[in-house]
This record gives sequence, structure tokens and C-alpha cells, in this order.
Amino acid sequence: MAFDVDAFRKAAEAAGISKAEIENEIKFQSGSPAKTDPFEKDSGGFQLGSLQQVQERLGNDWWHLPAGLAAIGAGIWR
Repeated sequence: MAFDVDAFRKAAEAAGISKAEIENEIKFQSGSPAKTDPFEKDSGGFQLGSLQQVQERLGNDWWHLPAGLAAIGAGIWR
């Protein structure tokens, strides 16, 4: 679904959001290329998205799981 700038602007103004914030959000939503699923299946099979797309989905918290497993492992072998 495409981003509807006019509908967003109307709703945001009605909600009392500042014009600067509205314009920043519009610029963000329409300035970047359409975001795709990093694990989207194409005609040749599964393709991985860019590292940036993976980071957007995982954030900077990817290390919590391996760190947690290492801590649990260290506790077990103690």
C-alpha cells in the first residue's frame, strides 16, 4: 500500500502535530525506497535483503541472544 501524503497531512494537522514534524515524516515515508521483506522469495528462490534492512528489523539488539546463551553456558559449566 502506497503512502497517502494528503490523507496523512490532513490527519496529522487535525491531531495537532507541528508542521515540521509532519514534513519530516512525509520526507521519511516518501524519500526512501519501498521497504521489502529481507527474506522475500523471488523467482529464483529466497533472497536476502541488504544488511541495512536486517538491521532495521532487528535493531542493534542482535547480540542479546548469543550473549545470553554464553552466560547460561558459563553458569552450567561452573
